[in-house]
Amino acid sequence: MTKKILITGAAGFIGMHLLDHLSGNSEYEVIGIDNFNGANGTKLPLMRSQYLEKKRNLRIVNIDVRDNISKIPNHLLENINVIVHLAAWPGVKNGEVHPHIYYQHNVSAFGNILELVERVSPDKFFFASSSSVYGGKNEKGGITESLADGHNLKSFYSSTKWANEILAQQFERLTGIPTIALRFFTVFGTFGRPDMAYWKFAKRLVHGDPIEFWGKNGGSRNFTHVTNAVQIIEKLIESNLKGYQPLNIAAGEPISTKEMCDSLAKSLRINQYLQTEIDRPNFDVENTWANTEKLQSVIGFIQPTKLDDAMDEFVAWYIAFIQQMQVEGELSW
Repeated sequence: MTKKILITGAAGFIGMHLLDHLSGNSEYEVIGIDNFNGANGTKLPLMRSQYLEKKRNLRIVNIDVRDNISKIPNHLLENINVIVHLAAWPGVKNGEVHPHIYYQHNVSAFGNILELVERVSPDKFFFASSSSVYGGKNEKGGITESLADGHNLKSFYSSTKWANEILAQQFERLTGIPTIALRFFTVFGTFGRPDMAYWKFAKRLVHGDPIEFWGKNGGSRNFTHVTNAVQIIEKLIESNLKGYQPLNIAAGEPISTKEMCDSLAKSLRINQYLQTEIDRPNFDVENTWANTEKLQSVIGFIQPTKLDDAMDEFVAWYIAFIQQMQVEGELSW
């Protein structure tokens, strides 16, 4: 039986890859909505949409979930089995500068989404949370889902995600709709976000500018390739999860930011680069490390994409992207 899946934020980074991945499976009918208003002021939402239209003959519907959800056409909502809510403004640093905008996109809009979920009553509801809800907590062997308590949040962005989790937990209690908080750990890949380290480093490496690491080696992250992230979500869609479930979404072991940069430089055929060390801002965490035992108990083991392979893929895409921007006169890229 075909599952009908609604994805918000479908022109976003993870949303585009998820829509692409699921639409390649005849068992799914996928609908994507987005307002095409990228948090980074780029053309990327439109480019992602054009990529999907060309590859999959899919058109993302222009809908802003901050608006009253009654504006969503009824035919889009008929017989929806799964809702995956990915629409939000991402990024820790930008949230410190524009907290009111992050509240509108991440908290106020989430209330509209809960109203939508209640109206549609799907079999499962997924929404994007973040590893930032753990604050500065870390444990040898990785941090488990139960350790998030909202007492150690370091940024406004993380507060919006924790607010989502609090509301979602009570929503599940009231409605009985299985609800899964996807705590993403540093997802990266093609069509990604220009505010993320690997993208910034690529630009600096290409221009010969020094790489700025926050603290020694830039700390460490559970860098999770976007291919693995969408594989995980698909398996969760097919799972028998019940109740309210927060889950760490990660694949592979954490590595230092410098190791990531070294792999990126290798893909760019750059043997040496300049580096500096600067103080870590108080809104940023030094290390993230996901314990994925709970996730694996539900979906099994996900083979992580090799870092060098992921960087080779990103660099090939990035160079083509830069060339396109230059042709269009967007020289700031």
